[in-house]
Amino acid sequence: MNLRLFEIRNKINNLLHQVDLLRAEEWLIVQSLIPEMEHCEEPLDFSDAERIIRWNNGMIQVGPKMYRLIKTLWNSNKHRASLEKIEQKVWNVGTKKNLFVDRHTIFTLVCRAQKELKKHHFPYKILTGKNFSNQEIKGFRLIYAPRKKNN
Repeated sequence: MNLRLFEIRNKINNLLHQVDLLRAEEWLIVQSLIPEMEHCEEPLDFSDAERIIRWNNGMIQVGPKMYRLIKTLWNSNKHRASLEKIEQKVWNVGTKKNLFVDRHTIFTLVCRAQKELKKHHFPYKILTGKNFSNQEIKGFRLIYAPRKKNN
């Protein structure tokens, strides 16, 4: 009986994997039919328990701070978050344990996140938001920029 149950679960997993592959192929076909300038952004799915971020053509598992950074940017208005909002959401600034976070720490996390996301062909880029008058960095944002996998 247990062997039969194992076989059924194995078949279900194989079918789910095939469905995922077909959805990814469908997404590529739809994207190829839409002109480059009219691409819609890809939806992201966040799994808090495993810190996994999924999109149509892939997934990535990241560390807790990087996960909270990307989720904060994604859930923010127009995918933009100020440095203060990032401090609050990622490092829980304002509590008795954390009074402040050095700006260099935030920039280091963003730089590491950019490299990790690029390596996994993440469909978004993290860009800086600057104050135009004095060129001071005021926050970060996610921009849809699909990356092609090199075969």
